[in-house]
Amino acid sequence: MDPGGPCLHRLRMDRVTRLLLVEDDSAIAEPLSRALDREGYTVTRASRGMDALGIAAGAESIDLVILDL
Repeated sequence: MDPGGPCLHRLRMDRVTRLLLVEDDSAIAEPLSRALDREGYTVTRASRGMDALGIAAGAESIDLVILDL
């Protein structure tokens, strides 16, 4: 079972398309970004919180932010 499957399907129904992925580990960010892209999402990546804030402030719209803690 895909752990993010049901959640991603619910998001798609709400027309979420633009995601901001904040992850400093490229071994995680790369495959996750590719998988989300294959599902039809537009993914913008940032490796640091400050970069993510700059992207979000300048973006027309971000539907969902995915970040590591």
